[in-house]
Amino acid sequence: MAMDAGSMRTGGRQRNRMPDPEPETGFGQGFWRLTFSNGFFFAGFHMLLPTVPLLALALGGTKTEVGLIAGIFVFSSVITRLFADRLLALLGGKGCLMAGILISGGAALLYPVMPSVDAVLTLRIIHGVGFGIGTTFYLSLVMDLIPPGRKGQGIGYFGLATTLAMAVAPASGLWIYDRYGVGSMFLLAVGCEAAALLLCLSGCSLPGRRRDAPARGRRRHNRTPADLMAVFVEPGTLRAAIMTVLFGTAYGSVLNFVAVYAQELHLALAGAFFMVATACIFVTRLLTGPLGDKWGTSPMVAAGAALLAAGLLFLANAQSVVMFLASAVLYGLGIGVLYPGLQMETMSRVAPQRRSAASATFSNALDLGLGGGSVLLGWFAQGHGLPATYLCAALASAALIAVLFGAARIGPATTGATGATADATDGGSGTA
Repeated sequence: MAMDAGSMRTGGRQRNRMPDPEPETGFGQGFWRLTFSNGFFFAGFHMLLPTVPLLALALGGTKTEVGLIAGIFVFSSVITRLFADRLLALLGGKGCLMAGILISGGAALLYPVMPSVDAVLTLRIIHGVGFGIGTTFYLSLVMDLIPPGRKGQGIGYFGLATTLAMAVAPASGLWIYDRYGVGSMFLLAVGCEAAALLLCLSGCSLPGRRRDAPARGRRRHNRTPADLMAVFVEPGTLRAAIMTVLFGTAYGSVLNFVAVYAQELHLALAGAFFMVATACIFVTRLLTGPLGDKWGTSPMVAAGAALLAAGLLFLANAQSVVMFLASAVLYGLGIGVLYPGLQMETMSRVAPQRRSAASATFSNALDLGLGGGSVLLGWFAQGHGLPATYLCAALASAALIAVLFGAARIGPATTGATGATADATDGGSGTA
């Protein structure tokens, strides 16, 4: 009731500030500017994923510390998201988004002058706060700019900008790092964050509040174990969250260690790896919406996990250029199918009004896999080497298939989830 009353009080202002375009007229300028802004925001983030570990090694860090740098960033982001409602009440949705972009850009500017690995770790925590704020409010704001009958299509377009950034930025960052040095690469990351900020400011009319915030507020006052669990995992999405954690573990093994691995193999191909994977991710990402409508989410998730596991097995045994790049092909195909498949699985388990909460669950589960997996795999790599580490990552991807088919559905779908499925097709957080 509180949410309905809030919507009645603010309904007129919301319609004046961010009118929803009719389905036949397409998406408005605010949607596209926010989508491109999100792409630049994630480009600045993904550019740093393979290069910050190289910076840490140059400062005398170990593989264990490389994993810790990735993990502490993710945990900082996850913890920050738990305070999203308080930030929303304090700054409003647009103010929170601007704060997240500014913190992320400021962190990117400071990385090159960090004098030690400990200083990089500290800065990584601060950067995680900005990333956690930004990823939370990009999605919640763009949802209000999508026409009611086109939520799935809109989130698909919105997520494609993230996918392209995820694919192109790591290779670009590595190329600039190798060709022009660490300072130039980090300055480009700052430029991406500046572009994200300018797109939000240049006439982009954003809603100031998130519509499901009152429900979150009520949940914050509960003290039962079930309610505490619901802070982290939206009811009905636990199985999808477990699979996403496993996916994040396998995915993060490549993002955080492949540049180091290429150096060990004496193959100057880390950038080429990401470029090949880029093409595969892009092609499969364009096809996942129709495939999901035709097959459903389970075959997509299984196929994507199998391809990812095969890519990691190839990577673990790579001793030549052909094997190294073949692993990039399988990795890219796997990511391109599995990522949206898990998004669709998560979103189809909730009612339409809980999509933002389900998206937060997906983001946190992915970040938990990226962070926790990076710490554990970094520790493992220090003692056993990266080939054995990639075998473990392949096992995580195989375990995802076991969870999909071997376990009973954990947590039934909430009431109204069936109606959410069609609109949620190809939906998700758009954060990894």
